[in-house]
Amino acid sequence: GTSEEARGFVEEYFQNVGEKNYQSFMFRQYIIMDCYLCVRTFLEELGMDMLKLPEGVADMDMVLKESHSITALKESLIRLFEGTMLLRDSQTASKYSQVLEEARAFIRENYAKEEISLNTVAARVNISPSYFSSIFSQEMGVTFVEYLTRFRVERSKRLLRETDLRLADIAYAIGYNEPHYFSYIFKK
Repeated sequence: GTSEEARGFVEEYFQNVGEKNYQSFMFRQYIIMDCYLCVRTFLEELGMDMLKLPEGVADMDMVLKESHSITALKESLIRLFEGTMLLRDSQTASKYSQVLEEARAFIRENYAKEEISLNTVAARVNISPSYFSSIFSQEMGVTFVEYLTRFRVERSKRLLRETDLRLADIAYAIGYNEPHYFSYIFKK
């Protein structure tokens, strides 16, 4: 789920429990403990701690004390789930950024090799090629091939400005074994 879905989830949860059931103080405490146990288990599976949740959300005892009204209880649980989803998303984003930085570094070091491909880069970062392709496109805004092509073209522009190399030699230097194809890509 997403943090935006937390409110709807809590409302639906209470609707399914039924008003008669959640009027019981003991049952409300059970709901709180159950939700906190689920969140704790979820975060532990991600290698995270509940203490990383925003202040006031991670303290189950405080929520237990403040659960005198259904409205207060719902708001506490909504904040708990919103905080959990935001924490998960921040962990995921940082995980992808590390993988993508490693991939970009590998590309910078190996762009001139003709055999560089999505498969070789995915293997380098220990992710399946299809999953890597999905992450790369989603996070970078371009496909792997588009990124590699742009990178190579930028390097070729630099070589054109700074060296006396012929176009064919530049094509070979940046990983293209066919100068005519490189010329086509460069013009495009």
